[in-house]
Amino acid sequence: MLAGAANASSVASGSSSTTQAVIAPFEKEKPGTPPAKVPAADDVKTGMSREDLLKAFGEPASKMSMAEDGKLVERFRYSDKVSYVRVILEDGKVKEVSSGKNQ
Repeated sequence: MLAGAANASSVASGSSSTTQAVIAPFEKEKPGTPPAKVPAADDVKTGMSREDLLKAFGEPASKMSMAEDGKLVERFRYSDKVSYVRVILEDGKVKEVSSGKNQ
C-alpha cells in the first residue's frame, strides 16, 4: 500500500457523510525496473483482487491512491508506447477497467 494511502484511510474514517480525499501522488516506475506487462482489458476482471492483479501483470507504470466515501480507491495505469489500460480498485478489488491507444 502506498504511504499516502494509509493517511487517506485514516482521514476518511473520521469523516461523516462528507467525502474527504487525501491524494497520494502518482508513483512512477523506478529506473531499471522492467516494464509491467500491459494486460488486455478483457483479462482484468471486475472483482479481481489487488494481489491477483499485481501477480498477473506486475506493478503498473503509475498509480494513485485516495479515500472516497470511506473507501480506499486506487487508480492503476498500465501502458507502453502504443496502448494503456486503466484499472480502478475499490477496497482492494477491481471495480472498473478501461483501455485505449496512446497518442
